[in-house]
Amino acid sequence: MKGLFSRSVVLSVLCVFGVQPTVGAIVAAQCSVKNAKAEVSPVEAASLLLAQRSREFDDPPPFGQDPGPDYIRDEFRREDSHPLPQPQSSRLSNVDQAICTQPGRYATFGENPLFGGNYGDPNGSYFDDHDIQRLHEHLFFCDNGVIVENIGYGDTDAPNFTLTPPGNRFSYSRREIERGVTETGRDLTTFRPSAREDNYYDYDLMQQVVQYPDGLVFPTSCLLDSRDYNVVNIGGENCQRFASHLREAYDKTLEELIEQEAREAANAAILETGVCGQPQIRTGGQGSTSQIYMLGPSDGTITIAYEMCPNPDRMDILYGDEAIGSTGGLVSGSGILQVPVDGSSNSLTVRMTAPNDGTKWAYLVYCPGQEVPQNIGLLMDCQ
Repeated sequence: MKGLFSRSVVLSVLCVFGVQPTVGAIVAAQCSVKNAKAEVSPVEAASLLLAQRSREFDDPPPFGQDPGPDYIRDEFRREDSHPLPQPQSSRLSNVDQAICTQPGRYATFGENPLFGGNYGDPNGSYFDDHDIQRLHEHLFFCDNGVIVENIGYGDTDAPNFTLTPPGNRFSYSRREIERGVTETGRDLTTFRPSAREDNYYDYDLMQQVVQYPDGLVFPTSCLLDSRDYNVVNIGGENCQRFASHLREAYDKTLEELIEQEAREAANAAILETGVCGQPQIRTGGQGSTSQIYMLGPSDGTITIAYEMCPNPDRMDILYGDEAIGSTGGLVSGSGILQVPVDGSSNSLTVRMTAPNDGTKWAYLVYCPGQEVPQNIGLLMDCQ
């Protein structure tokens, strides 16, 4: 994308070296999609899911077979009180198998030729700034081989389309996906995964992108018919442009998360080992620095004397993973913190946050059972 570094390069490096950033689960999940080998096959997992949430229905037409008007008319006369009908056979629908080819939960784009178009690169170009191919591009959310949600952009005339304003957003019903054909007769079995590189996206992050993030402009008009489709495509907004907007917003959001992760890593606490009774003294703005004190299973009172000058700094005290004391914000001057501990943890961490250049800070930890002088005295010279 213009103005963005390559998501594929970043993710490839992270995955190859086994990095699992605290952006959480977002980059880690995409690594797992690239590398995962399911213990249970997608077909088995999806069949169990459908069996729990559906009722029996006739099998859809064989892959690629024209269902014909009689099949469509008869099938759609039935009541549709269950959103996920269960096929009699144990296999997934043809559309599920064509789109959700990987285990796990992720989002992916599929494409379906229109008006004599072809897959992939029918017009000699497949760049996002063109978006004039004769095919429909659609976003699918997969969960272990099953299409659980989907969203596209196009003609609003069909009664089965579920629209979400603004624009002509719609979703194929689970019933249509099971049969491989829409109520109006459009063939869904011709959907294939998009030919683009890295066509797998974090499920939860893409869900956020679909919810109109700030500054994201979606198309407002598009007709998928033989008279207007190509004209609208050349003019700008269309189903492929809608997909491009989603990809651009996703990459931008992911880039921001990765940059945030890098900033947090750069400013993260530098964990060092402290010794009870020995002062820690630093100068300059170091961001956050932490020392860990190994107490053993000792109960009693922790006493910490501190000095911070001339700029204010902050001290936080953790017993194991629990915050048990703090200066309550950025402070300057000297003071003493005394905190009782119950012996439930072996470690104490003192984290100093010194955001401003030119600051000085010092502290001295007295562990449980250690004698504390009546007059600790100055720990450093603030001049």
